[in-house]
Amino acid sequence: MSKHANVILEARDIHKSYWLGQIEVPVLKGVDLEVVEGEFLAVVGASGSGKSTLLHVLGALDTLDQGQVTFEGVDVFAADESYRNQLRNRRFGFVFQFYHLLPELTVLENVLMPELVGSSVVAWLSKADRSEETGMALLEQFGLAHRAHHLPSQLSGGERQRAAIVRAVMNQPVVLFADEPTGNLDATTGRQIIQVLMNLHRGGQTIVMVTHDQEIARTADRTIRLTDGRTRREG
Repeated sequence: MSKHANVILEARDIHKSYWLGQIEVPVLKGVDLEVVEGEFLAVVGASGSGKSTLLHVLGALDTLDQGQVTFEGVDVFAADESYRNQLRNRRFGFVFQFYHLLPELTVLENVLMPELVGSSVVAWLSKADRSEETGMALLEQFGLAHRAHHLPSQLSGGERQRAAIVRAVMNQPVVLFADEPTGNLDATTGRQIIQVLMNLHRGGQTIVMVTHDQEIARTADRTIRLTDGRTRREG
């Protein structure tokens, strides 16, 4: 654990490779990184540099080959799978480039999915009305209340991404991970999504965002560049 008490997420000597047939392709080659509580951290790098892989490892969506990820003092990959499930459902929130909204569910149902997945049937029945009220309040806050009962296919790209952000913050995550959140949007809509993230950050949300866009990265408090599988601080 870092000597800095406000560092809540750490990566130390992270290595990760993938296999293409019989060929091992190293992606992360000894990454070190710290995330401070309340900061907006951007990780930049060229396409294929391993940015998304790093984010997925930090968020316990993927495993690592070597190294250590520590969240609030706990070694994430030394803990059992139930702990990582709890992290992904309750402590971490995720926003992806292609939204990953379930097409057969309404916007509100998509927003409520993290609450539903993390609850037993009895627990869900006892809190469903309250959760729906919370979800609707968030949709109102993000300008989507009028879209609550629409399907994702009936929304614009910007509306889909805002809905995905609402879903990601539904459980009030400690860390919000954003993987190229503007990568599937035009420039104007992308700026609107970055403004949404900045507003969340001003409210105290810790955010880790990966992007290839240097202009977007400049909106963050701090920028780390991923080059040849390793990180270095910008500036």
